[in-house]
Amino acid sequence: MRICGELDCIKKISDVRDHRKVLFFVNLLVAVASFALSGFSAYLIYLLYDPSSSGSTGWLNWVGLTILGLSLTAVCIVGMRGAHLVSFDLLINYFWAITIFIAPLLLGIVACFDFYGYMFVWFKHEWEYHYFIKVRTIFCEAGNEEKCAMPLSTKDASAWCKSRFNSTDCATLRADGINNAVNWGRTITLTQATISIVDVCLIGLSLYLCKEILRSDKIAKTMNDTINYLLMLPIGGCCGLAYYLWWLQTYETELQYSWLALLFAAMGAAQLIALPLGIYAGRYKSKMLLKIYMCLIVLVIVGLVAGGSIAIIFSGLIIQTFRPDTYQTADIACKKQLTGCCCCQSTSPGLNRCPEWTQSEVLSLLALDLKITGIVALVSVVYLIGAFIIAWIENEHLNNYETDYVGVGVAKPNDASVVTSDDTGQRIHPMAGGERLADYLQDIHNDEENPDIRFESSKQKCVIM
Repeated sequence: MRICGELDCIKKISDVRDHRKVLFFVNLLVAVASFALSGFSAYLIYLLYDPSSSGSTGWLNWVGLTILGLSLTAVCIVGMRGAHLVSFDLLINYFWAITIFIAPLLLGIVACFDFYGYMFVWFKHEWEYHYFIKVRTIFCEAGNEEKCAMPLSTKDASAWCKSRFNSTDCATLRADGINNAVNWGRTITLTQATISIVDVCLIGLSLYLCKEILRSDKIAKTMNDTINYLLMLPIGGCCGLAYYLWWLQTYETELQYSWLALLFAAMGAAQLIALPLGIYAGRYKSKMLLKIYMCLIVLVIVGLVAGGSIAIIFSGLIIQTFRPDTYQTADIACKKQLTGCCCCQSTSPGLNRCPEWTQSEVLSLLALDLKITGIVALVSVVYLIGAFIIAWIENEHLNNYETDYVGVGVAKPNDASVVTSDDTGQRIHPMAGGERLADYLQDIHNDEENPDIRFESSKQKCVIM
């Protein structure tokens, strides 16, 4: 027998086919956009990579973005293959894999817009180094690349230029080259942010289409373990934020929010405790452990929302509330190992350490760090909210499972006498209590080899088609 009429069945099949076609096309768009981002990042690696340089050239940042783009492209190919074959295994793997990329893309979007304003400072301090020679070749006036590379620390630009090139236009050439590079970089940054926004929207559409194709019960069977493993992302984020902000402890008296590093370290530790607890509670259906897990997740969510919000607020107030003197400015610049800092090894207050970085530039970098910190914390909350929702659903299922079987007698699953018919002519097994029949019916429901048997807990019957 059929649960739906022929017209309804045809409509559902048609809907699934339409969803598959749209999912295939959406993944094709995301794959092309992600591959373009990888190509852009690979070009920047080519421009910045210098094997002779012992310091950080910034090219490793773009290696990470290249790997991210190529990984997203590979996941989209899996999704296209799954949509084409209607493979539940491929689509389930694709569904959870594509979820991982939401947080990095959101973080990248925010970083792009923030770096837009910080870009001039970055070019200014990186410009003179050897690993920027390919960049200077593109944006400096042809034939004047050496003049254009005048060091930032030069006190008398005219004298420096006169002694080396018998000219006085080095400072002008350097400024023009940097301005050209900044304009180019801002255009590329806005383009990258736009592509990332489109990717996030398309990924959201892909998740919806997967849910429609797979059905909620297919996703529910894998979500408990998977979401707990996805929590490794916010755990890593919290540990990274604690390490990155540890410098605040040095200025505990000057800064009101120096405890942020300790907060993120505590949130990372709480998640390390909650992670195995959630996996165990979900697998062994322990209601008590599941409730403890949910309470821990709520505490972590509150802590990260508070910490992330304060970090973002503090990023806007730090320029007004924190006024480091010359020694403190140099100390922060040296501890963060900013590009071009000289004389950092000396601890003498009389020595002018790191004169290349001004107070306003150091504060603008700290504001950028704090803003990105807040965004990382708030994006991590998205995964934690998902974990809480899934734990809540699992807890409700356990409650309903108990309610369905309370006070009912025991019947043997293989006993043909328990098979009856309802008013529609369908053969049904009456719901019977006891763990044996309950497990039997649940096994039927989860058995992929019995597609013609449907378990309906709300109607208290097992329909045999």
